[in-house]
Amino acid sequence: MRLTGPEPERFITDRVAEALPAYEVTAMLGHGGHAVVLAGRHRRLGRTVAIKVLSTSAADGGAHGRFLAEARLLAGLDHPHVVRIYDYVESGDLCLLVMERLAGGTVRARAANGLTVDVVCAIGLATAAALECAHAGGILHRDIKPDNILFSADGLLKVTDFGIAKLIGASGAAPSTLVGTPVYMAPEQFDGRPPGPACDLYALGIVLYELLSGRPPFVRALSMAQLMDHHLRVAPQPLDAAPPAIAAVVDRALRKEPGARPPSARAFALDLAAATAHALGAGWLTRCPLPLRLDDDVRDAARGSPPARTPPARTPPARTPPARTPPARTPPARTPPARTPPARTPPARTPPARTPPARTPPARTPPARTPPDTPPSAVPPPATASPRRWSAGVIRRRSLNRTARRDLRPADITSAPLRVDYPYSVVAAPDGAVYVSQRLRHRVLRIERDGRTVHVAGSGKSGPHGDGGPAVNAELDNPCGLALGPDGSLFIADSFNNRIRRVAPDGRIVTVAGSGRHGPPAGPAARHAASLNLAHPHGVYVDAAGLVYVANTGGHQVIRIDPDLRAAPLAGAGVPGLSGDHGPAQFAQLRRPHDVTAPPGRNVYLADTDNHLLRAVDADGIISTAAGMFYGASPDDGAPARIADVGRPHSLAPTPSGGLLVTDPDRGRVRLVTHDRLVRIFADARTGLRRPLGVTVHSDGTAFVVDTAQHLIHRLPVA
Repeated sequence: MRLTGPEPERFITDRVAEALPAYEVTAMLGHGGHAVVLAGRHRRLGRTVAIKVLSTSAADGGAHGRFLAEARLLAGLDHPHVVRIYDYVESGDLCLLVMERLAGGTVRARAANGLTVDVVCAIGLATAAALECAHAGGILHRDIKPDNILFSADGLLKVTDFGIAKLIGASGAAPSTLVGTPVYMAPEQFDGRPPGPACDLYALGIVLYELLSGRPPFVRALSMAQLMDHHLRVAPQPLDAAPPAIAAVVDRALRKEPGARPPSARAFALDLAAATAHALGAGWLTRCPLPLRLDDDVRDAARGSPPARTPPARTPPARTPPARTPPARTPPARTPPARTPPARTPPARTPPARTPPARTPPARTPPARTPPDTPPSAVPPPATASPRRWSAGVIRRRSLNRTARRDLRPADITSAPLRVDYPYSVVAAPDGAVYVSQRLRHRVLRIERDGRTVHVAGSGKSGPHGDGGPAVNAELDNPCGLALGPDGSLFIADSFNNRIRRVAPDGRIVTVAGSGRHGPPAGPAARHAASLNLAHPHGVYVDAAGLVYVANTGGHQVIRIDPDLRAAPLAGAGVPGLSGDHGPAQFAQLRRPHDVTAPPGRNVYLADTDNHLLRAVDADGIISTAAGMFYGASPDDGAPARIADVGRPHSLAPTPSGGLLVTDPDRGRVRLVTHDRLVRIFADARTGLRRPLGVTVHSDGTAFVVDTAQHLIHRLPVA
């Protein structure tokens, strides 16, 4: 019986269903060699499973033993990042392995759409954790590759396919037998040396090299003899696509001699976690979208904290001896008091007894000082059944030195900013009002200068319906960026509906771009905007000529739409990555751009968010980096823009003086890129911000900043 030959799929599923009466067999998920994988569901538990099927009649003589060994090995492993096995059944010439179904696809499939450095490092940590569990149980995987690392439906990474796994120290295949996938095999797997945990780490190093650079260190097109020679003798090209600290960890895993590699999967994970924290910042793990189940020491290393924890653990014993020795030294210290009675008599030494009372008033004054400070922040909520009012006392403006560059000074935060539930983006109207999107409320509000709040779009129910009718009755789904057109129309990046929608001055809403389907990136040819398949657009901007710019975040592009609704990519080939500077912007690579702005007479600026860059497209369509570096940027306030740290830029707003405000929610900062190409901190935690997302600047020089963590909108003076 051949499982991959002409035999009908229905016959295979019927045979499996007969052997597993407790399961409903639904469809074929894939096949390879003599095994196929079917989708199934436990009839009573409702649990979805994958059923791996082997036909021993068509397989080689050792396949049955390897299949049974895989079942036994998996049954002995219990780790969140290792696929779980539920059952093993033999029926005639069929061997059936019932395991956890991983519906999230393989790492290779995800890598085809591009992976950020933090996600790649998280994949490395999760895989290392799974290998540590396997190695602790005396098991080598021997076939780590992107196809054998999958994701569950909730995004949790799982290492699977232990079909050629081997017990450490057990006798294996004959020395002439190559076991594994040649591109990912360690040198010792080629020359017959006994394999150990280091061979799995070598394969993991190749996986990370490939995910970071887009290619394995030794290309698949090489013949078997050439691959063997490369693994044994040729050093890989330097991993320039990764931060140096991370590249060094990968390079160590790719050493030819097993003893030169990390001594264990845990040691590799600790090195990788510390290197990632060094390269991406201590908070990278909290920003990473991949769920991880890591041991405490690895998680601490990923936070950059192990060095701070280890000294305290070692110092107590060192501190305790000094604590015990003083008693031995105190007797001489007690004898002087016997000699000092005359020294106690002088009244000049009594003031030390009076100083405690002198110190207590300062201790009492802080409570006395806090009440005056707390009412301004505490009074507005009660007094504002109107936290919705912009009162004259909302902003305390300092008198700025007229000779100083006002747009280079940190902003003076308001003492009573406006409170709005779940604000995301903001745009200022010419009359001084502001529009605010409420992403999780699926609405857009207008806040008048006198504090009145007007509901302008979104019924509050998520959905795609309502075009052609009143905007207040229409459905939105996670509205993000906002923009105002020359005629006063409001444009909304209706993110989860994959559309750009327009609210006319008469209150009617229509779709101006996006088919509503989440689709592949747009090609270079122009097409009607309504036919575009957008991918969760986050930003939108409309210039004075009516040109609409869309940050198509999931499509890794910025799209320009003319007044006739003809759309074409302005920047981004649709393939995530970092390339293209000083060339045509259409062929450059971006990574999840979140916003775009086009100030009059200036370049078009893009927030290339996951590349940590601010990029510019000039009038000739040539792209360049305006500010930021992918890694190694300078955190100094006032650093030149080209080497400055701009974090993960999210929203952009031009200032009247020719600068550009850039929000960095991950670090709680708003930066100002000045007209002379310096990057300064405009507002941060010192001025009360926690997670700034949206930003806009009114023509009068007032900046409005959305603080999504505090559900506030701050009003700050810019110029």
